[in-house]
Amino acid sequence: MMIDTVIFDMGGTIEHLSYTDEERLRCKKRIQRELIKASAVFDIPFEVFERSLMDGYSAYKLWSTGAEIECRTEEIWADWYLRDFPQARQAVVPLAAFLSEIWETTFYTRSLRPEAKALLDYLEEQGYKQGVISNTSSCTQPYRSMEEYGIRSYFACVLLSAAEGSRKPAPAMFEKACRLLGSQPERCMYVGDQIGKDVLGARRAGYGANVLIGSDFTVADDKDAPLVDYRVQELTQIIPVLEKIGVRRPVRV
Repeated sequence: MMIDTVIFDMGGTIEHLSYTDEERLRCKKRIQRELIKASAVFDIPFEVFERSLMDGYSAYKLWSTGAEIECRTEEIWADWYLRDFPQARQAVVPLAAFLSEIWETTFYTRSLRPEAKALLDYLEEQGYKQGVISNTSSCTQPYRSMEEYGIRSYFACVLLSAAEGSRKPAPAMFEKACRLLGSQPERCMYVGDQIGKDVLGARRAGYGANVLIGSDFTVADDKDAPLVDYRVQELTQIIPVLEKIGVRRPVRV
């Protein structure tokens, strides 16, 4: 096997991803405050707002996961998360990108894995092409996070579900990444923390290898566990994996 491209998931893979009930409560309260500024429709008891928001969120997750489709950010908020407030749609749509930024950065706590730069440096020095494929409701937050972490320049290709209209494990983003990077699927390795999205998506797209990295969101007994090629707990453990499978190191010219 010859691997010349390594593509990563973002949350849970390049980043540590976690949350607490208190953090999520603060997130939802902030969302309501921002919405009240735009429309008095949202000036209702928080408990009522919270229940409606989370019902819409759960309904969207169920639908989008099954359909493997990601709606545009404004549709996610106006037609799903806040579907009980159709009279405020015109106020919600202009706020959607901002609301997704708040959601993605405060509904979850994000931090760069401490060993991430060591792996990215290694891959860059060896000449590997690198990319990111991420399921997200925001078209801006992943870029902002990568800039803050100082890692944006490593990735020649960044594909986000909210911009692409499909969700992992649908093969569309995996296939598009290959085209943009000029790589053959069988020479690509995908690294992610969830079997049902990352491993299955890479398999369906014909990637040469997949790596499952443990995170708080990894399901150990997933029915598709036999599809996992390699398991690691830290990103730098991918280096010996590459060496083990007989990787062809790209030649610099």
